[in-house]
Amino acid sequence: MNFSKRFSLQGKLALNVGGGKGIVLSALYQDNKYRDYDHSYRLNPDGDYKKFQKSFLGIVSYTLLLDNSAL
Repeated sequence: MNFSKRFSLQGKLALNVGGGKGIVLSALYQDNKYRDYDHSYRLNPDGDYKKFQKSFLGIVSYTLLLDNSAL
């Protein structure tokens, strides 16, 4: 009477801009559908709540490499 269904997706894209510079884009997506068991709904399992959860995380980072001539 309880179920859980989860879909997850993760991606990363790295771009080299040139001259020791770079941009990295990262993303994480998750879609969750579930129902917890509740003994008071044992005779009517469809009467219990179904729960939904969606989340998205996006990250952008910039990198710059320095050499000895920059110091």
